[in-house]
Amino acid sequence: MTSRKLFNEMIFQPIQFGKRDQFIPSSVIASLQNREIGISRRSLIAPKTLTTASKRTLYQRDVKGHFGCVNSVEFSTDECRIASGGDDLRVLVWNVADFQVNPNPECVATMESRHTSNIFTISFSKNDDRIYSGGNDAHFLIHDLVTTKRLRVHRLPGAINYIETNPVDDQMVLTASDDSCVRLFDMRDQSSNGAIVVEPDSGGTTYCAKFNPYQSNLVAVCSQFDNLEIYDVRKTDEACCPTYPELSNVMFVDWDELGHGMVGIRSKNEPFFYNIFTGIFCEFESLTYRNTHTMKSCSYLTPGYLITGSDNWDIFLWKIPSTNTMDDYYESHQEHMTIRESAVLAGHRSIVNHVRYSKTNDMIMSCGVEKIIKCWSAYGLANGYRDPQRRRLVPSSHNSSEPPDSVEEDLNMLTMFDNLSSTTAFGSDSSDSSSSDDDTNMSDIGSVDSRTGSASSS
Repeated sequence: MTSRKLFNEMIFQPIQFGKRDQFIPSSVIASLQNREIGISRRSLIAPKTLTTASKRTLYQRDVKGHFGCVNSVEFSTDECRIASGGDDLRVLVWNVADFQVNPNPECVATMESRHTSNIFTISFSKNDDRIYSGGNDAHFLIHDLVTTKRLRVHRLPGAINYIETNPVDDQMVLTASDDSCVRLFDMRDQSSNGAIVVEPDSGGTTYCAKFNPYQSNLVAVCSQFDNLEIYDVRKTDEACCPTYPELSNVMFVDWDELGHGMVGIRSKNEPFFYNIFTGIFCEFESLTYRNTHTMKSCSYLTPGYLITGSDNWDIFLWKIPSTNTMDDYYESHQEHMTIRESAVLAGHRSIVNHVRYSKTNDMIMSCGVEKIIKCWSAYGLANGYRDPQRRRLVPSSHNSSEPPDSVEEDLNMLTMFDNLSSTTAFGSDSSDSSSSDDDTNMSDIGSVDSRTGSASSS
C-alpha cells in the first residue's frame, strides 16, 4: 500500500473505535453526575487489599513505639499521617509512608502535653492542623499538630470515651463521656466547657457519638442504658427517629457515606447494619467472632464492607448486602437477614479493639491489647510477613516485669486477657458466648477497664 493510499484511508474512512472508546452522551452525563456526588468508575473498583484478603493472607507488620496498650489509632483527613494513643498517656504521630517502606519507622512527633491516665480516643481536625485526645482522666486536650504544643484543655465530669469532628464545620467537635452526656464544643469559644446536646434520661455511660456525614445536625448516640438513639442537635429533648427495637448493648456505630445506614457492634452479640429510612436490619455472624471483654469500634472498608476486631485476636470483614438485595430478601422472609464473614485476618497476639482503613493508601491499621500498631496491605511492606504462627496462651501462673518505658510486650497483660478469654470458649466453634443476653448490660464487661486492658483506676 502506497503512502498516498494509506493517507487517504486515514483521512476519509471513519476510525473504528473499540467498545470502550465509543462516545455515548448518556454515559458522559452519568459520569458527570457521579463525579458531582463523589463517585467515579475507579472508586467502584474493589481495592486490592479487599480482593486479596478474601482469597489469601495479607502482608502485615508490627510497628512499635508505645509503652502500653494502644487504645486508639486514626488516619488524618488527608490519610498521610496516623495518630495513636494508649496506656502510656502519650499521643504519637506517624507518617503513613514510613509504615510502608521504612524498616524501622519512628513517630515523627509526640504531643508535648500528656494525659494523667489512659487515653481512650483520638481524632484529627478536618483540616489536619489539630489533634484532639481524651481518656480516663476526663481531660479533653486540643493539640497543635505543627508545634506539638497544647492549645487548651477542657476538664469534664467523666472519662471521655469518644471524640468526633463535624464533617462540615471544622470548629465543631463532639465528646461522649462517662457522665452520660454528649457535649458539643465550638473551638472558637475558649471559655466554654461544651454545650450539653444529649443527656439520656436513663443516665449511665455514653460510649459513642457520631455525626451523620450528610446531615450533620443528626447524631447517633450509643449509651449504656438507652442503647442506640438518633438525635437532632437543634432539638435534643428526645430522640428524633426510632431505631430497630432489638438493638441493645450497642457500643459503637459508623454511618455510611450517604448517611442513610449504619454499621454497629454490640457487647455479647453480632455486628449489624441498620438503615434509618427503610428500617432494614441485618446481622453479621461468625462462629468465632467474640465481643465480650473490651470496648471496640468498627468502620467501613469501602462502602460495601464492615471491618472490626474480635476477642479471639482476629479481624473480621463482612460484605454489606446492597439495598436491592435486602429489599428482595424481606419481600419473602419474616426474619432478618444474616450474613457470614467474607474474610478473617489473623496475626494479632491478643484482643483487637480498633481497625481503620485508608482508601488512599489501600492499607488497614489495627490496635488493641498489645503495644503495637499493626499494618496490613496487599502490597509488600518493609519488614513485613505473612501467615504468622499463633501465640500460645500464657500460663496463669506466669509473672514477669517489664521496664515502664519498654516497647516489648507485657506478658502480664497478655496473661490477664488470656485468662478472661478462657471463660468464653476461646477460639472454639461454639457461639454460646456471643449470644444476646437481655439481662446483661455493658457495665458487666469485666473487672478490668474494658477500654484499656488495664486495671480500673478511675
